[in-house]
Amino acid sequence: MKVNMHEAKSQLSRLAKLAWQGEEVIIAKAGEPYLRLEPYRPRRVERKMGGLEGQIWMSPDFDEEDEEIITAPDNLSSVIEEWGFEHLPLTFFHVEQAGLLPMHHRDPFDRLLIAQAQAEGLILVTRGRHIRRYGIRTLAA
Repeated sequence: MKVNMHEAKSQLSRLAKLAWQGEEVIIAKAGEPYLRLEPYRPRRVERKMGGLEGQIWMSPDFDEEDEEIITAPDNLSSVIEEWGFEHLPLTFFHVEQAGLLPMHHRDPFDRLLIAQAQAEGLILVTRGRHIRRYGIRTLAA
């Protein structure tokens, strides 16, 4: 959604709510994009590496390939394109935003999808009712 500066001043509460719901809100000045309205997310405290050293055990075969896992076709990119989907790269921003989400749900993959939907203003197709608690637009699977 693109709005001019005057409209943004008079509609700030409504626009803020839309931004929290995942809508992209661009504020224009003289018809040109000037600002992006997005939810405030506090910065996380920097973590120190190695705090759990010696406390976590991993199986020796952790990195081995599992024959039961379905492999993607060699032409996955063209199959995705053929079906009309677009590749959405996972960015550092998406990962950072996923880490800042409230803990309504702990599944890291779902949290990445939620963060991407918020950042990119996308609709997430899902069966998970808990995902709606993040204020993003969803479509029932």
